[in-house]
Amino acid sequence: QQLLSVKRLGNKAFEQCAGFVKVFPKTATKVGVATDQGNDEPRPAAQRSKGAKGSDCFNPLDMTVIHPESYTLAEHVISHLGLNKEDIGKPHFILKVKQEVEKHGVNHFVNLLGGSIATMQLIVDALQQSVEYDIRSEQHQPLFKSGILSLDEVRTGLELTGKVKNCTNFGAFVDVGVGHDGLIHVSQMNGKTVSLGDRVTVRVINFDKSRRRIGLCLISKG
Repeated sequence: QQLLSVKRLGNKAFEQCAGFVKVFPKTATKVGVATDQGNDEPRPAAQRSKGAKGSDCFNPLDMTVIHPESYTLAEHVISHLGLNKEDIGKPHFILKVKQEVEKHGVNHFVNLLGGSIATMQLIVDALQQSVEYDIRSEQHQPLFKSGILSLDEVRTGLELTGKVKNCTNFGAFVDVGVGHDGLIHVSQMNGKTVSLGDRVTVRVINFDKSRRRIGLCLISKG
């Protein structure tokens, strides 16, 4: 509910972002949100769990990316599996959800408990994640090397990251983020092959600034 105190963040924006905000017991306690986990501190009525209407208690589902509007359905899933929502994120909880989803499939839960396939998929995916899970950990690091923006900063020995833009019979051209593609000659592939679109880490082995030519050596892919 504290999101609503952010300037220009109205009810609609709150509805859209509430599912992406995680609340944990420790941080909830620090900001005065009450918990259901044995905390004896006062529980101000003004503080509520993530998007929960009419409740001033911390909800373990607040630690997931499940949207508050889907909490009831998520609780039905948890109950159906014979689990306790206080155990969300624990190994035995994650394993049970994973086993049941693999055994029966998402449609089984939709037919049994309702909701859409998309919503149910999001719920079972979230219940199979540790509370520390961050989707950003699955994303690639920035494509280009931080701080290297122009040819003036290129020098021999510099390691860069980039994307293969063109492949030829003599090598591959790589966009390393300086305005001019570098070339990995076939003799500098180190026994590897690259394809169009591959992300690569390279080392500058020669550089002719006047002719804007950058010679590269392949270090790794991905």
